[in-house]
Amino acid sequence: MTGKFTSRRAFLSTTSIVGTIGVAGCLGGSEGGEFPNENIRIIVPYGSGTNTDADARAFAPELEDELGVSVSVENLEGAGGLRGLGELYSADDGHDVGFGYVPSNPISALTNPPGWDFGEIGGVGSYSHYAVSIIANPDYGIESVEDLFSRYSNGDLEQVGGLSLGHTWHVIAMLLRENNGFDWDSWVNYGGSGEIVRAVTADEVPVALVSEDNVIPAHEEGDVDYICCLGSSGTELTPSDVPTWVDDAGNESIDYMSMVSSVVFAPPNATDEQQSTLEDAFRSVVESDAWAEYSEDRQQIISWSNGSTVASNVQKVMNDLPDRVDLDNIGE
Repeated sequence: MTGKFTSRRAFLSTTSIVGTIGVAGCLGGSEGGEFPNENIRIIVPYGSGTNTDADARAFAPELEDELGVSVSVENLEGAGGLRGLGELYSADDGHDVGFGYVPSNPISALTNPPGWDFGEIGGVGSYSHYAVSIIANPDYGIESVEDLFSRYSNGDLEQVGGLSLGHTWHVIAMLLRENNGFDWDSWVNYGGSGEIVRAVTADEVPVALVSEDNVIPAHEEGDVDYICCLGSSGTELTPSDVPTWVDDAGNESIDYMSMVSSVVFAPPNATDEQQSTLEDAFRSVVESDAWAEYSEDRQQIISWSNGSTVASNVQKVMNDLPDRVDLDNIGE
């Protein structure tokens, strides 16, 4: 679901960043004239100071140069991102865009229906991704995914840690329980990725799901065992000694769930020409030296996927996930 990205054996510096490509000469038209003909608003459906907020505010001045209009950022947090994206849903045209995550925001819409059709939101593109990982306390000596699952099947282990019920990592754990034999009994909530890693290190929980970028330092220090990267082929960050869900463990791909993408959404009322213009502008920023420097400082993987790929991935979550996971029992 992540579009193109380099081998997991590669370093971040190999994400061949090219110079900025101007789009001023190919702006799509709109009813009021050449688009954009007014300022662009970026809706961030999370609070100020979050990673999404930081990304939006880093994009804004670069987009101003690309599009020739002012770009503002507005935080509208609440309802797992659905409050802000609900406002985007009602926007008049492509002068409003929204930031978010796939599959996280579609999952929120499935588990807490917002009263509008999330599947109608369009995609501008996705600019980064991370993989979800399974980690374990080293004292258990878990040797493989098969060994891990067998510990739960025979009752040796029961608990799994992660973020809140209904969060992407929890839903992935449910998916693995219902389709792959990961027979965990109870889910333990934690407030953040760092807290999850510390809980596994301290053996508060034997196993947890967490984003890969938060695992690497503890894995390198030997504080946790990195059991599996749930991305099919891993990422640029995945250590060479860590098995991947498809290439190494031989399972069916769950990338539409396990590879979480940072996404720019467009409102349903945006025209194809407006989405194309926005896509060109965002991609130009993502492929610039300035964005490479920003992402390196944040240890953020750069990977561009176009708007149609974003829309396809949203539809896959909305259409396929309910057939594979009983979302009505999300709290059980």
